[in-house]
Amino acid sequence: MTNLEQRAAQCLYRIRYAPGNLHEPRAKTLHRLWKNDPLWSLSFLDQADLWFLIWHYRRQVNDAELVAHADTVVNGALELKF
Repeated sequence: MTNLEQRAAQCLYRIRYAPGNLHEPRAKTLHRLWKNDPLWSLSFLDQADLWFLIWHYRRQVNDAELVAHADTVVNGALELKF
């Protein structure tokens, strides 16, 4: 995992999830992956799930850099950076 992905995985533990969906079990799996081996390389689907969860629960994430990166991954780049 990259440093940014590690920080995102740490945030998953503190989020309160909506009942009745698969967000919480998936977040626990991603958090467990980070806890067991922080240098583990996430698959494309794991990365997509991680950033979707951070974006979906962005109001509970206190790290602006994580939310901005999640927004870029989920919604695409909204502006050109020169």
